[in-house]
Amino acid sequence: MTGDTADDWEVTGVLYNSIFYHSLSSFRAAIHKPGFIINGANTDGDWASTDRSGPPLLEDERFPPIPVAPAGSRYKIDAEKMYVEWMDFSFYIAFSRDTGVRMFDLRYRGERIVYELGIMEAMAVYGMSLLIAEGRQTLPPQPPLAP
Repeated sequence: MTGDTADDWEVTGVLYNSIFYHSLSSFRAAIHKPGFIINGANTDGDWASTDRSGPPLLEDERFPPIPVAPAGSRYKIDAEKMYVEWMDFSFYIAFSRDTGVRMFDLRYRGERIVYELGIMEAMAVYGMSLLIAEGRQTLPPQPPLAP
């Protein structure tokens, strides 16, 4: 990004398929050249599995630890409203495919300290130079962009 507000933003380059194009027009021109590869959609594969692979780890078949709170939980959750109270904090939670998990109306001792907080404030997932990130829904497979 080239500024703090959308009015100041401009495209300074495009990274696609591990190739950096110095302008949007050079990227659009490359799309029409022979040999340009349009990445397919990311699909689930073995890389996304949480199933065990390889030999089991030592003690892997035992049950995990169970948290014990003799005085009761220090948090409250309203699943319908997606509202959480934890110690002196309170907030609402939302989930989105595009932005991930987000917290809203984050308060400490009743005073709002943050209106909205999410992982997008900590990292820019669209800027990674990884095959999994590059194949996201950033380009339509057909038809190619006009020069």
